[in-house]
Amino acid sequence: MKIVSILILAGLLMACQSFAPAPLNETSLPASWSLSGKLGYRGKESGSATINWRYFNQSNLINLSGPFGSYATEISGDASNLSIRSDETLISGPAELIMLEQLGWATPIDAWPHWLNGVPDPQQSVSDYQRSPTQISFVQDGTRVRLDRFLPVGGYILPHRIVCERNGERITLLVANWDLGA
Repeated sequence: MKIVSILILAGLLMACQSFAPAPLNETSLPASWSLSGKLGYRGKESGSATINWRYFNQSNLINLSGPFGSYATEISGDASNLSIRSDETLISGPAELIMLEQLGWATPIDAWPHWLNGVPDPQQSVSDYQRSPTQISFVQDGTRVRLDRFLPVGGYILPHRIVCERNGERITLLVANWDLGA
C-alpha cells in the first residue's frame, strides 16, 4: 500500500510539472516562423479576429479576418515602415501611428517576437518581471505582458496565451498552431 501511494504521489508531481514552463528558451526562435490562432481586443471598442502571422528575417506578414473571412486586413513590415491593407486601401507609415489610426489600437510590433519567445525585448527596459511555475509576466514599453499555458513546440517551450494590457486596452492572442519552419 505504501509503495502504491508513493507511485501515485510521484505520478501526480510529474503531471503537475508538465504544465509548468521550462526554463526560458536557451536560443531565440528561428529567423522564420508562423503561427495561427485567435486575436481578441478590448478597449473603447472590442472585437476578435482570426490571425495568421508569418515572421521572417525581422519582417511581419499578419493577416486578420473576422467571421467568415469578413473584414480582411493585411499588416506587413516592421515598426519603422508598416503597411496596412484593408478593402483595397493601402496605408503605410510608422507602426504604432498607423495601427492607432487604422485599427483603433496599437502595440509595439517589434517587441512581439521576443515576447512570444517568453523574454522581454532586449532593446527596451523591463520592470516587474515575475516568473512562476505557470506564467511569466513583465512590464515593457508601458505594456503589461503575461504569458501562460506553455506548450512544447519543436524543441522550444512556447506560450499558448499571451495577454498584453496598456492604457485600459487588452490584446489577447491564443495560439492554435506554431510552425517553426515557415
